[in-house]
Amino acid sequence: MKQTSRILSLLVLLIAVATVMTSCSMTTSSSYDNFLKAHENSKNNTNQSTTTGDDNKTPPIYNEIVIEGGDAVDVSLAASAGLRSAVSIYASYQTLSPAAGSGVIYKLEEDGSALVITNFHVVYSEAAARICNEIELYLYGMEGEDYAIPATYVGGSAYYDLAVLQVSQSTVLKQAMSKGSVTAAKLADSDQTVVGQTAIAIGNAEAMGISITTGIVSVDSEYIEMKSVTDGANTSFRVVRVDTAVNSGNSGGGLFNAQGELIGIVNAKIINSSVENIGYAIPSNVVKAVTTNIIDHCLGKDCKTVMRPILGITVINSGLSTYYDTETGRLVRVEEISVHEVNAGGLGESILKVGDVIKSVTIGEKTVTLTRQYQLIDFLLNAREGDVVTFVVLREGVEKTVSVTLTAACITAY
Repeated sequence: MKQTSRILSLLVLLIAVATVMTSCSMTTSSSYDNFLKAHENSKNNTNQSTTTGDDNKTPPIYNEIVIEGGDAVDVSLAASAGLRSAVSIYASYQTLSPAAGSGVIYKLEEDGSALVITNFHVVYSEAAARICNEIELYLYGMEGEDYAIPATYVGGSAYYDLAVLQVSQSTVLKQAMSKGSVTAAKLADSDQTVVGQTAIAIGNAEAMGISITTGIVSVDSEYIEMKSVTDGANTSFRVVRVDTAVNSGNSGGGLFNAQGELIGIVNAKIINSSVENIGYAIPSNVVKAVTTNIIDHCLGKDCKTVMRPILGITVINSGLSTYYDTETGRLVRVEEISVHEVNAGGLGESILKVGDVIKSVTIGEKTVTLTRQYQLIDFLLNAREGDVVTFVVLREGVEKTVSVTLTAACITAY
């Protein structure tokens, strides 16, 4: 099937796939009632077992699980690794029904403090047009009100549908860490995600507590369109498509590979009577870049959103191909990324020209060789004011290296 070249801007991610989608986080009041009943039952169960341990600036590792053997391993081992970083989330509002979703522990400190990743739409009420008043987290196996972990909103972005929550010195987390049953998630390189690999979703489906479903990766990278919860505008997201079953409440939960590593954050599914098991997750490399961006700009600061550079250029896929990798036995897709447009007065005008083929980009000591267009867009999330961004381009058959320093004027909220 012939595919039209997709134009993507470095300023924004434009629409690439339009379909009827729904987010998967808001719960019904009946589901929440079931959760409250479970709370009451847990209070009366004096023999209820506990669970829970891991990280921060230089994160310590608590009883890290190492799984060998790839997809051939027992999926339950990978699931156990994922469960150690999973949380269910309940977001309360003053005048509205509460919402339920899921999250993943990103960093964990010895004193029980933590940073947790979830979807922006899990903690933002479209009806109230604000972030929720109260957020509570629950660990796997400890989903009773006596084990509620209070969390606060650090920052987030409707544009990327990601948010970061903070837990401060939780006794529940600290005690669980001592048992080795909690750890921060280990993030995989989602650029290495391949079609057909195991995809394990862990989340708070239908607000009934943390559960697991399994499937495979159907598409390693594509774009879907959903309406933003903040203003209703159409927004495009880069996602991994899976056939793993996800439901309301799975939003913000982790998608894990057969090694128990995080490959994405579940954020959407198609709801249609003629469609079965088409779900989506934000790739882990995007998750890591956005989360780090939020931490750098928002943690302990007034800023509450993602800040990224505008270069004033548009790029396109000017060439598509695949090749068979004899070492891995896999078919690999390769894209050629070319400059399609340069905006007058933009930061990129001084270094890039229409027709330049971008081969690689460097920020600080990190370099990415571009084989897919999304790599350039994702990589710029790592750029900060004052950074030098260096491009290696092929211009009229000659390879050139060009650089630009990012100014405060080119950093914009997303």
